[in-house]
Amino acid sequence: MRWVSATRAPAASMCSIVSGSPSPRGDPVNPKAVAITVATLVLALLSRRLVRRYRLPQMDMLVVLIIVGLAAFAAGWTVPGSGGKTALAVAGAVPPGLPGLHVPSIKLGWMVQLAPDAAAIACLGLLEALAIAKSIAYETRQSLDFNRQCLAEGLANLTGSFFRCLPGSGSLSRSAINFQSGGATRFSGIVHRDHGRAGRRGTGAARPLRAEAGIGLACCC
Repeated sequence: MRWVSATRAPAASMCSIVSGSPSPRGDPVNPKAVAITVATLVLALLSRRLVRRYRLPQMDMLVVLIIVGLAAFAAGWTVPGSGGKTALAVAGAVPPGLPGLHVPSIKLGWMVQLAPDAAAIACLGLLEALAIAKSIAYETRQSLDFNRQCLAEGLANLTGSFFRCLPGSGSLSRSAINFQSGGATRFSGIVHRDHGRAGRRGTGAARPLRAEAGIGLACCC
């Protein structure tokens, strides 16, 4: 997880602030990243069918993530090369503890420059959160208050801005995994988050982000 300080912000767009690159066009296609995503998706779908057919414990997504992570590590795709970069983007070590309270500097010029990108990020994040909440509410026959969901997400991001946090939203992959694993309370989200952080700190091997993307896609299928 990266912490972004708003005091370093006189940039042309949100993309340049978050990624550190002046161009918002993105990177060229990485064949290795595409291969690891497709392999993860195929293995996840096959393992899910085996779990449902033979009524096995629902640990298939974790097993697939471990297999793909070890395969990428064995192939050397997660090991920094001579230039210090890896072939795949990886989730590295998470800094221990929480960032301290910080009051960001606010300038009118920055607000004008960041407003279009910030509005796009807010809309996409809100749509994602509402979509996964509506889908799970339909499956569990629970009522969903859209106004309350929007208010909660807005307050969470407002509070996080004083701790240099990235914009937050409901996670499609994590929510689907929690739901399929039998999570029924808010505590399941806390356990999921803490296990993810513990896994990143406790293991020396980095976890490929494209594998996580493949797991998220499989959970939605």
